[in-house]
Amino acid sequence: SYRVGDLKVGSTISCDVASNWKLTVENFMECYHCAPMHPELVRLLAEGMLEMLPSGGYRVIQFTHQYIDDVFVMRHALELTAVRLSVPNLDRARIQQLRDTWAAFADADPADPTLIERHGRADQDLHQCIAEMSGNLLLKDALDKIVSIAALVRRWHYAGHIPHRHLMMTVGEHLRVLDAMLAGDADGAAAALDQHLSTAHARTLERLEGVCAVKVFAGS
Repeated sequence: SYRVGDLKVGSTISCDVASNWKLTVENFMECYHCAPMHPELVRLLAEGMLEMLPSGGYRVIQFTHQYIDDVFVMRHALELTAVRLSVPNLDRARIQQLRDTWAAFADADPADPTLIERHGRADQDLHQCIAEMSGNLLLKDALDKIVSIAALVRRWHYAGHIPHRHLMMTVGEHLRVLDAMLAGDADGAAAALDQHLSTAHARTLERLEGVCAVKVFAGS
C-alpha cells in the first residue's frame, strides 16, 4: 500500500520549461527517481487504461457495450487480414510452440491459481504473433494497440470469475486457428479466427450484462 493519505509535502519546485511536457516528466522521473503522480496512475497510463480528455485531464476507460463492440469490430477487420497474411510467412517453430502451450491447457487443473494468468499471457502471445507474422508493418502497428486493448478487456473479463468451461472453449478455438496455420490453410485459419472472435465477443458482452445486472440489483 502506498498510504497516500499519510504522505506529506516535502518541498515544492516551480519552473517554466520551454520543452515538450512529456520529455520534461520523463527527465524528472529519471533524475529524481520520483513519479510526478501516484504510481498506480502511472501504471494505468502505461497500460492504456486512461484516455485523454479535451480539457487535458485523464479518465479511466469505461467498458461499455459500445466500447466492447468497437474493440471487436476492429479486431475482426484487422486480425482476419493479419492471419491470412501470416500463413505464407509462417514461423513454424513458433506456431508449433504456441500449439503445444494451448494443447497443455486442455489438461490443466481448474484449481491451479496460476491458470488464468498463464491463459491470458498465452492468449496475448498468440494474437501478437499473428500480427508480427503478417509481415505488414502498418498492420502490425495498428494491431499492437488493438491487441493491448484486447488484453485489458480480457483481464477485466477474467477477473469476474470466468467459468472454467469458457477457458476450455477458448483453448479449442485457438487450437483450430493454429492447426489451420500449420496446415498452410489461410482461409481455414481466417474462418477459425473469425469464429473465435465472434464467440469471445459474445462471452465478453455476457460478462458485461452480468455486471450491469448486479449493479441494478444492488441499487434497487
